[in-house]
Amino acid sequence: MNTINDFPWNKPEILREQYKKNNHKITYTGSKSRKALVFFSSNGIYYPNNEEEFSKKILTIDYYDWLNIGKHRIIKKYFSKIIYLRDIYKQWYITGINNTINTQDKLYDFLCRELEGYDITTCGSSSGGYMAALMGSLLNAERIIDSSGQFDLTKTLGNEPFLDLSSKDPDLNRYFSIKETISSHTDNLYYFYPAYHENDIRQNEYVKELNIKRFAMNSNKHSKTIRPICYPYVLTAPKILLDELQIKHKGSIIDDTTLYKEIVPVLNRIIDPTLYNITRILTRAIKYLPISSK
Repeated sequence: MNTINDFPWNKPEILREQYKKNNHKITYTGSKSRKALVFFSSNGIYYPNNEEEFSKKILTIDYYDWLNIGKHRIIKKYFSKIIYLRDIYKQWYITGINNTINTQDKLYDFLCRELEGYDITTCGSSSGGYMAALMGSLLNAERIIDSSGQFDLTKTLGNEPFLDLSSKDPDLNRYFSIKETISSHTDNLYYFYPAYHENDIRQNEYVKELNIKRFAMNSNKHSKTIRPICYPYVLTAPKILLDELQIKHKGSIIDDTTLYKEIVPVLNRIIDPTLYNITRILTRAIKYLPISSK
């Protein structure tokens, strides 16, 4: 059981110093579109929960979920602005992302400013999926991609110290349940969840009466829904295609291979791995190039 004395919830100095920094990354792709994509990192941004892993992933690598997806050529062509966010305390962004943006409401205000004039897409997995659904609904996003996101945080109380501390604070617990918030945005909310994972089954049951566009995936692992290579296509495909696939598979369990073949064009199934391998080879080659001295 997690306690307030555990790392990172005991707020050690290393966390407090990082919390003073942005904990968001904004990139511009050069696309002429007025479309923006917001990626929410999950509680898995570093693990195990210790100072060594935190230093490696956050301080050294400056890690955010979805960075590789955001570099895909289709993403860069379709979206002109990409925002990556992370919660270094790993508590569903209850304390926002930094000292200034330290609540979910302030994070919403920040995104409103950054996304003014853009057509918005949000995306995340697990706690990131929860935030993609919440913020996407509040921001009237035209597309919300939620993989294994939670809809009711009260089901985790007793295991997550910040949630427990915030559970009786109306300024912090107002989004512990997001059922009402997302209820009028279900036409744009695509929810992928592992059909055989107990917690995900419970979360899906909580919103069973909402007409969310569900994809029940053949998986028993939390957050393991669609293949990573599918995300660029799910994020950019014509809405009519996603809707047709959702209707086609409604009430059934979908294998990730099936969805991969339906969403990724045949030619791109060759191009994507080829480009990936070329990039990997070039990256390794550059790493070992001799450095000339003058």
